[in-house]
Amino acid sequence: MTTVSSPAVPLWRRLLPHLLAVVFFLVLAAVYFSPILFDGKTLAQHDVVQFNGGAHEAQLYREATGKEALWTNSMFSGMPTYLISTRFPGDLSIYLHSIFTLHLPAVVANLFLALVCGYVLFIALGVRPLLAAVGAIALGFTSYNLIILAAGHNTKSLALAYAPLVLGGLLVTFRRNRWLGAALFALGLTMNVRSNHLQITYYLLLLVLVFGIVELIAALREKRLADFLGRTALLGAAAVLAVGVSFGRLYVTAEYGKYSIRVSRS
Repeated sequence: MTTVSSPAVPLWRRLLPHLLAVVFFLVLAAVYFSPILFDGKTLAQHDVVQFNGGAHEAQLYREATGKEALWTNSMFSGMPTYLISTRFPGDLSIYLHSIFTLHLPAVVANLFLALVCGYVLFIALGVRPLLAAVGAIALGFTSYNLIILAAGHNTKSLALAYAPLVLGGLLVTFRRNRWLGAALFALGLTMNVRSNHLQITYYLLLLVLVFGIVELIAALREKRLADFLGRTALLGAAAVLAVGVSFGRLYVTAEYGKYSIRVSRS
């Protein structure tokens, strides 16, 4: 008895549903924020107004000298500009950010990214593309996401948008292709850390830790500890890469943290 193998599905046909989903998300985000894109209106975001005032002095100095001001008197009684308007040399992730956001206004880009990254997470969970798109819409249009955009918490919104990409990479690493998963994990975590809202990154890493513990228990029960350690090592290397991209920003923040009332124990 002979068996006839079905022809392999061309790559373009496998990618087509995902490309259509991305285009749909772009259109959806554009329609939702159409007054911003097509009517020239802006969203009155309180925190963005405060940021513009606090960053203005450092931005003027950059325009006048081409150098970075490391201190500004625009905030409180004066403080470092690390978390306000400092550009760190050699940070190539800024180009990735420009590609992913398509140079859209921040609120539109953040919603678009939340939809795309949510879609990646559902695909990683094994959901079919159509249902994954529905799940991504439910995730992206969560009321909290829209509330923080209205308030101007753009960095928090951006960090939340990239979080599903990190979790999707984690799932793919342990349950499918370790190399593809580690690449997605590295990309997602790099952009999440670069978003510079470490509170969200901290919560995200707690989820990663819980998932890792669950996978470790399963690996011990199924006697595949070596495989688990190999995949974990890849994720560890990806995490080091992600932190390394934003090391300058993280280091100076930690250095100044001991003088902040949010960190100081005195």
